[in-house]
Amino acid sequence: MAATPSPQYPFKVERKLLIVLALILSVLILCVLVVSLVYLVRQGMMPAPVPTTTPAVDLPTPSGATVWDRIQATKKIVAGVSADYPPFAYVGADFSLQGYDIALANEIGRRLNLQIEFKNMAFDGLSAALQLNQIDMAIAAISVTPERQAAVDFTNIYYVGEDAVIVNQATPFQVTRAEDLAARRVGVQRGSVYETWLQSSLILPGLMPPQNLALYDNTDEAIAALSGPAPQIEAVVMDFIPAQRAIQGKPLQIIARGLNPQGFAIAIPKGAEDFLSVLNIALGEMQKDGTLVTLAQQYLKINQPAPPLTPMPTQPVPTAPPPPPPTCLDGMSYVADLNYPDQNMLNPPQVPPGVPVQKGWRIRNTGTCTWDNSYVMSYVGANPPNSPVGGNPVAIQGFVAPGQTYDIYVTLTTPWQAGRYQSFWSLRSGKGQYFGNRLWMGMQVIGQVTPTIAPDKPVIYSFTATPLQLQGGDCLTLSWSFAGKDLMMTRIFRNNYLILQDLTSNGSGRDCPPDTGNTEYRLTVDSWFNGSTSASQTVFVYPPLLPTPSPWPTQPQPPVINFFSANPSQIDQGQCLNLSWSFSGDNITNAVIYRNGDDISDDLDPNGFMQDCPPDSGQMEYRLMVVSAFGGTANASQFVFVQPLLQTTPDDQP
Repeated sequence: MAATPSPQYPFKVERKLLIVLALILSVLILCVLVVSLVYLVRQGMMPAPVPTTTPAVDLPTPSGATVWDRIQATKKIVAGVSADYPPFAYVGADFSLQGYDIALANEIGRRLNLQIEFKNMAFDGLSAALQLNQIDMAIAAISVTPERQAAVDFTNIYYVGEDAVIVNQATPFQVTRAEDLAARRVGVQRGSVYETWLQSSLILPGLMPPQNLALYDNTDEAIAALSGPAPQIEAVVMDFIPAQRAIQGKPLQIIARGLNPQGFAIAIPKGAEDFLSVLNIALGEMQKDGTLVTLAQQYLKINQPAPPLTPMPTQPVPTAPPPPPPTCLDGMSYVADLNYPDQNMLNPPQVPPGVPVQKGWRIRNTGTCTWDNSYVMSYVGANPPNSPVGGNPVAIQGFVAPGQTYDIYVTLTTPWQAGRYQSFWSLRSGKGQYFGNRLWMGMQVIGQVTPTIAPDKPVIYSFTATPLQLQGGDCLTLSWSFAGKDLMMTRIFRNNYLILQDLTSNGSGRDCPPDTGNTEYRLTVDSWFNGSTSASQTVFVYPPLLPTPSPWPTQPQPPVINFFSANPSQIDQGQCLNLSWSFSGDNITNAVIYRNGDDISDDLDPNGFMQDCPPDSGQMEYRLMVVSAFGGTANASQFVFVQPLLQTTPDDQP
């Protein structure tokens, strides 16, 4: 039997109906896109544009002799401080700079009838900022050392402080001299006088293995490594007055003090003799009339600071050959907010809770080094302290020559809790040194997320791993907070290996990574109907320490590369990877990492890691070369494949 043909009329109606519905759907999608675009523009949350730079300009040649003339002409002193070191300098609850050094600088300005303009900067970069004439003086609990005197000049000492050795109350031990720390794993602030002291008195003479000295970007990180549920170090050495505050409310105690007294002085550019004389006269008057005592009582809670002394050379100790002078100096200054201006925290922008925002700044390269993708803008702290306002680091794209400006954007998530917050960021060089102005985003969080109302799509509000560096065999703490409807699975992976699942929406857990090198922790939250989301944290695990220190070799040891890794081994063009290494040996003169034969970082620490963002596609060879003064050389290579970006072309026309 022949098939009966279908009626044509209903088919035409159905086809026309589908066309009408498609047109209506297209209009609706277009409307949604337009509304979203308008909202993002109004909120200042547009995705970051391609970073832009201005043409390079010639920087003024620094000259210490002109400092006092400039100060008199402008009627102000530009003072560099590092406001992360209470009680000497910190950001108070009212978001103003406070502390002993701040009050001292203001009193100097009052006596000289000059305005004091403070610049909150990274401590590591204060010396370079003076040499570049970015600031007129640096006052930041700076100890006078011969190494620092080679780069800057110092006033008379205004305060004589002493060190403190902090240990965990659960595992105390006796310390009466520096040698008692030789067999311990000790934490200090990177670039501090205590790093230099332990290097000179313990590591250089062969009393302490180099891996026993743990370096942290600030003392808060060192204290956290000592006081956590699984301590990563056995002691912290820092200034006594800040140490008293640091141990409050923690299971820590001070077991020794005064092993290495330090004189604090104001640093100024080399050759600024007139300015130096004026400052010393002001400090002398403040000593005579009791102002220094009054300030010490108010901020340091002590009755009688030591009288100012003329800086004297420190007692000779075994020292390594002096490092060669830097080929260039890093400097960075803030130019403008690109969005979310806060009028110096007087009128911070209002933002809703628990949403991602993108903050942008225009900055200027005020140094003599050219920035590349080894320079990274990194989150460094918050006010109030420990507020959840951090974000992932962002690498510089391309090259930024001295004098050029550069627009950079970072992404962070606003806190759940209503209130006023600051998120602090600093620029870090490829050698791991922070420098330049400390930037911030100020915000006023309005309203508060109702815990019982979960968003449809899974949202991860925070995911952290503490600490970010640890010794093999030690443990870390993972903390998370997420929400969403119809959640199906919640899991945490370590290097793609499942370690935790069925998580509560807010919680924490411990993990002890078994392998050394970079370890990625990834939190994944899956919904039945609304998709999934993930967040990751990367930590670095150093090789485990030997149970007992091995005897110091009598013969020079050639350089040995313990490990060298590049992770991940395949990335897309424009993405970044992590390089980590560990090497040892006697009289190491240089350690360099090359990318396809080009030097991307040198003068490396024996243990460390860095980020690199290869600009080209194809196979990249990363080679670590360690050179010894005795002629020995060690090499290790890792290969990474960079997948080229797909070139999209318009669809062919019919």
